[in-house]
Amino acid sequence: MSKMHKIGQAVNELRSAAQSIIEAADCITALFSKDGDAEENTMTNTTSNGSETTDTVSASNQVTLEQVRAALAAKSRDGFTEEVRALLHLHGATKLSEINPVEYTALLTEAEELANG
Repeated sequence: MSKMHKIGQAVNELRSAAQSIIEAADCITALFSKDGDAEENTMTNTTSNGSETTDTVSASNQVTLEQVRAALAAKSRDGFTEEVRALLHLHGATKLSEINPVEYTALLTEAEELANG
């Protein structure tokens, strides 16, 4: 293994570790926010029999740019670089920063399926 390849791997591992630290800091911040609770949104769903159910969705369940970036970087390191690029193109972008945040959940799900499919 060449020295440059080893350095590249070390840099990728540092980025991954930094991302994990950022995510941990975000979680701690959410836990100790001013009101003590994450924001919640209420969604009403209609079941097949016509009755309505109410689901509470925590804002902390929303996928962030950092989460998507970390997942895509991991997939790229695992040998799925071309597939990651294809996913970005599928969402109308050439780089992650061009992706609409509304699409982060779908993009993350598609990325997770790369190893499975």
